[in-house]
Amino acid sequence: RWPLGGDELYSRANFFEDRGEHARALEDYGRALALGYDRSNVRLGIGNVQRALGNQPAAEEAYREAIRVNPKNSSAYNNLAYLLAERAAKLDEATALARQAVFLDPSNPFTHDTLGFALFQSGKYTEAAIAFEKARARALQSPKDTRQAIAAHLLETHLRTKQTHL
Repeated sequence: RWPLGGDELYSRANFFEDRGEHARALEDYGRALALGYDRSNVRLGIGNVQRALGNQPAAEEAYREAIRVNPKNSSAYNNLAYLLAERAAKLDEATALARQAVFLDPSNPFTHDTLGFALFQSGKYTEAAIAFEKARARALQSPKDTRQAIAAHLLETHLRTKQTHL
């Protein structure tokens, strides 16, 4: 019943996002943003929810705003790169964004996976395989489903290059 601060609203928005309660998450992200709380991560959360709702233009806008507010937010670069690559739109930009995410967070398997995916979508299978291998090497302590998804990307890349022995 007491007013929540920006950090509390942001935390609750993350909780709602994880539960799939997108409307409530967007409401809390919006309220946190209005209070001036960590605008880059709030915009990142808004982008994630908009993407989950299938609203790619709003997600793209939110990710771009997150990058504008904090040019060191590797997750915003990564998610925007993946969104663009997923739509097979602006693949050169998607690759550049993914490379920036890798630069900012080189130990994160997701940044390497996104780079591999952008390269794969661009038809650069050899480079994609290298990025997926790096992702796989960095994901050894990740959950099983993450490791399997990265392995599937790598497998598909090897099949495209007819390197079935790999």
